[in-house]
Amino acid sequence: MMVSEGDNKVVKSLDFKSGEIIKNLLKEYEKETPDYQFFDNEEILKVIYGQYTLNVLYRQRGSVFKILILKDGNYFNPIVKQEEGDYESLFFTLQNYIGLLDSI
Repeated sequence: MMVSEGDNKVVKSLDFKSGEIIKNLLKEYEKETPDYQFFDNEEILKVIYGQYTLNVLYRQRGSVFKILILKDGNYFNPIVKQEEGDYESLFFTLQNYIGLLDSI
C-alpha cells in the first residue's frame, strides 16, 4: 500500500499473517488508474481468519472505506463497523485489526 509521508511516497505492505486472502483489490486502488472504477459498496478486501472475516468496502459517496469484521459471516451483526476517510488511515487501521485477528 502506498502511504504518503510529506511529499514522498513510501510503499508499505500489509502482512495478513495467518489470514486467508480471498480478495485483494487494494493494489488497484493504490495505482490510481482510471481504467479501474470501483462501484459503490464494492468489496475490495476480504481476508478470513478462522471464524472471523475482515472486509473492506469502497463507498463512492465521500470516497470512504468501510471496514467490517464479521463473526461466522454475519453481516447483520458485525463485530466492527468503521469508516475511514482516506487511504492512509485505512492502512494504519488495517494494521491494527490484522494484529488483533492474528492473535485470536
